[in-house]
Amino acid sequence: MPHVSPRLFGIVARNAGVVVLMRRGPSSWTQLIRWDTENDRFDEGQWVHARVFPRRSDLSPDGSLLIYFASSYKSDPPTWTAISRVPYWTAIQFWPKSDSWGGGGLFFSDKQFTRYEIHSEDYPIFEKRLTRDGWRLQEDWKDLEPNHLHSVLRLAKPNRTGNCDLLMDAHTGVGEKPQGVGVYYETYRLKLRGAAQTMEMSGVEWAEWDFRGRLIFTRGGAAYTALVLDGILVERELYVATNEQPDCAPPPGDAQKPAQLHEISHFAW
Repeated sequence: MPHVSPRLFGIVARNAGVVVLMRRGPSSWTQLIRWDTENDRFDEGQWVHARVFPRRSDLSPDGSLLIYFASSYKSDPPTWTAISRVPYWTAIQFWPKSDSWGGGGLFFSDKQFTRYEIHSEDYPIFEKRLTRDGWRLQEDWKDLEPNHLHSVLRLAKPNRTGNCDLLMDAHTGVGEKPQGVGVYYETYRLKLRGAAQTMEMSGVEWAEWDFRGRLIFTRGGAAYTALVLDGILVERELYVATNEQPDCAPPPGDAQKPAQLHEISHFAW
């Protein structure tokens, strides 16, 4: 059988040099990885035998807590929303569910959050998080295939110096799409200010500007940073997710330490 690399999806902390990477694979296992972008240290955390929905998840501004939605229809409950301490899945707050509508949430501050409890999937929560984090709408949802088989939302986020835009096409649908992606996926390009053409970021699964202002991204089970030099993207590989088997060891005791949090209900999605 052909080798299938794990997929890595990231969330950047707004006020700290922390990224969480959610590693999907092997099979229905997901691992949480803490990336310290100040020194590019990667702490491989806990595994969970479940599917985690990264677009419905969020990281507290200081990078210490994660709110996420997960499903495992062989377990009871089959779906749930939880808050955990990075890089662990073990819940310090837990809300069982019975279906995949809604679930997950957003942090307003290190202590305030809201849960995503509406009859919807990855949108509008993912778009809310993106615009909160500095992504600007370039073009609202547009059908690329008839009958909503393939629609795209286009956004852009400038770098800190304002001379380069990271462009995201957020896709949804069951029409023509790259091999190995689900109903929701993203593609990326770069555009230097004043340049007529954009630079394709082929095969990139997730990309962002980190707390230091660097371009960071994942592709093929690895994490990278890159610079644009003379119109060429010069990459540096920082981390590779190996094909190790999931480790079911319990988390340390401090992973279950309670946190004083305040839930804000009735958020207007």
